Amino acid sequence: MQIHKPMIKVMAYACRPIWIGFVLCCYSVTANADFLDGFSGFFGLSAVLDNNVNTAEKSDIRREDILNTANMQVNLAKNISHKVFVTLHGKVAYTDFRHFNELSEYEYETKLALHFARSLGPFSNRYQLFVRVVEDDVFSDRRDSTTYIYGMQMLSPLSLRTSFFAGIDYRQREAKGETFDTINTGLFTNFDFQLSNNFLLYTNYRFLTGDTTSSGIAPLNVINNARAIEPDEVFGGSQENQFAYRLKGDTHVFSLGGVMAFHNNKRSLDLSARTVQVRADGGNRYERLLYRMTFTSIF
Repeated sequence: MQIHKPMIKVMAYACRPIWIGFVLCCYSVTANADFLDGFSGFFGLSAVLDNNVNTAEKSDIRREDILNTANMQVNLAKNISHKVFVTLHGKVAYTDFRHFNELSEYEYETKLALHFARSLGPFSNRYQLFVRVVEDDVFSDRRDSTTYIYGMQMLSPLSLRTSFFAGIDYRQREAKGETFDTINTGLFTNFDFQLSNNFLLYTNYRFLTGDTTSSGIAPLNVINNARAIEPDEVFGGSQENQFAYRLKGDTHVFSLGGVMAFHNNKRSLDLSARTVQVRADGGNRYERLLYRMTFTSIF
């Protein structure tokens, strides 16, 4: 799959290890820069229990794993007018898989967003147009990829304690392995409920249509409908009759979580549960359940 987007390719290369240096020195270089109107930085640690890390259809071959992630993010902002501003977001992360180490990865992300509102006020709708580039450097080289994401979203404060946002996006992943080349169009929504000054409850839903990937024993109906298929060496490969395959299908993701802030709102703890349901061609069906705990600190 060949993508001809020269400017976006530049952003993709900017996502690579140069961001490590950017994140580490950004505060000292930009915190006092006159041309910037905002700077924030975050450091996070998270642990995830995934009950179907290989996205297998049959329950007897599903593999469970624990993921540990460390990430650092920085955000720069520049005002264009009193209703319009631009943000640049950079992120580096490392995720370690306890049992399936070949899935461990480094991730580099860049996001450029234009924010605007038609009017000002506590209950005014706010809009965002964005482009994201995510570079995944996975220990399993076939899964190495660059993902390009374009989207828009609207944030609507419903009251002083509740807010809602919704959006659409288009994402194209270019991977070393053809099986992991995917194109999706998505819709996402989120509700926030501020229960107290330091506790927030949220729920969100995402719908994706397009390509799905799964691993496991490939029955004939999957082989006949697969857009790409190859041995998946992470889970045993052809010797264990384990194949990764790409199908056309729909994905539904539901999440429920809560965030508790402390230390003058400079630290937070996020606990959440997520369920993923996939329905793909050839009768392929699978579910995943993920439990996540994340600690975040502002610097």
